[in-house]
Amino acid sequence: MKKILTRMGTILLSVAIICMITLTVVFRNEIRSLASIRRVDDYGMFQMIYFGDYGFDDFLLIGAESDSDIEAFVMERLLRGIPFSFNITGGGCTVFVVRNDAGEVIFGRNFDFEHSPSMQVVTRPSNGYASVSTVNLLFLGYDKDNLPNGLNLNSFPALGAPFLPFDGMNESGVAIALLAVPEAEPPFYENRIMLNTTTAIRLVLDQAANVDEVD
Repeated sequence: MKKILTRMGTILLSVAIICMITLTVVFRNEIRSLASIRRVDDYGMFQMIYFGDYGFDDFLLIGAESDSDIEAFVMERLLRGIPFSFNITGGGCTVFVVRNDAGEVIFGRNFDFEHSPSMQVVTRPSNGYASVSTVNLLFLGYDKDNLPNGLNLNSFPALGAPFLPFDGMNESGVAIALLAVPEAEPPFYENRIMLNTTTAIRLVLDQAANVDEVD
């Protein structure tokens, strides 16, 4: 009996080790991304380096007619089925661009919402431009009492951050920002892939080397 129990224990331990190795391999980029999260101030600003492919090329093939379509894509592709929803809120924003005395361009913006924790996200797509963008964590369901914290389950929604840039700049120097306003009527073109504002920003950051390419 002792030998049988020992053998069963060895088998179970081996299975557990194999499962851990498999999970580490399958989720290696997600693990690296979540492990890179760090808090940079007391207010609630975070930084994250996103490793691996966030599937934006696949998203561009289908687009999204609503925020729920983006939620479904992110949940299936990036969060491995873990449910979440965008916490869309109203508000207004301001952006400014100026040159300092040295001729350098300074680009700034605000989040004109109630308490808005944020995350600076670095992405390096294999077939696009590297960029840094800012994500309002309110839209990923976080608030001042519920914030991402490194490598744990509560941080998983942060993996959807590449689809929620509110502004950013890519390695070619192209900068773009989302401005929330009380009301707007965007243009509509039939028979075209639909994007919302944040995924349009992601497209610009990933693919545009200059303003002409944005057009």
